[in-house]
Amino acid sequence: MQSARYIFWALSFLVIFSVNCAYADSAGEPPAGVTMEMARPEISEAAAEDRKKQSEEIETRKAAFKRCNIPYPGTPYKTIFKNIKKVNFFLEVQPSDFGVRQCHGREEECADQNALVKLDPQKRQEWVQYLKDQYASYPESLYPENLIAIFKKRINTQILPFIIPADDCKIPELEILDTQSLRKLENEVNFALNQDALTILVRLTILHPAQPEIATLTSYVYRPNEGLLSFYGLSQSIAILLNENPAELQRQLQAFAKNINVYTQENSPE
Repeated sequence: MQSARYIFWALSFLVIFSVNCAYADSAGEPPAGVTMEMARPEISEAAAEDRKKQSEEIETRKAAFKRCNIPYPGTPYKTIFKNIKKVNFFLEVQPSDFGVRQCHGREEECADQNALVKLDPQKRQEWVQYLKDQYASYPESLYPENLIAIFKKRINTQILPFIIPADDCKIPELEILDTQSLRKLENEVNFALNQDALTILVRLTILHPAQPEIATLTSYVYRPNEGLLSFYGLSQSIAILLNENPAELQRQLQAFAKNINVYTQENSPE
């Protein structure tokens, strides 16, 4: 008798629970045949206003390109690519290789800045030679000038066409930033002045003392947004072997650069 009572209460609980769930699922839903826009007209009005605003922005962009007799590239799908007026590029070299690449061409100066070797002529000369030998051991594909050339070509063809023409119909060239320029750009005081500028950053890191040595590349793009840096990952990082065949290494780098792409509302994969 006692167990029968328990079963009854358990079944009653399940029935009540099921009814409550069904009610919760249907709560807020308009009656059959009535759309959400009909039940809540403010949603429809807000959506219509948003569509109107987007349409006006698109027409304004199209007019700027038409005025300059430049083909309209389409409407960027991602907000971060919309209404850009300038594009910057920065190659960041991680210090994990003891400044080998940063010191290329200025090994003597770097040796004088190294407190561990600058006072010992023999150690100083050994350090200078080490910097030269290490740089020479890196694949030419990873030399900064080669990486910059690869990404510059991609950005020029895939990003710059979306820059809104200036009043004189000129399109600003891609600006290659150095460390000082990047830090100046990131300064909060300059955020408001650069809200129309898109900055693409590629980070190169050579891992020591991995055997065989491995390099990683990561790309990002950011744009000032209401006083904050708005990050948007363009691609995942890749790892490549430094002892890879030079032609294959170059192919991998070019394939990685192709991840930098602007999808439009007309060709977005989403």
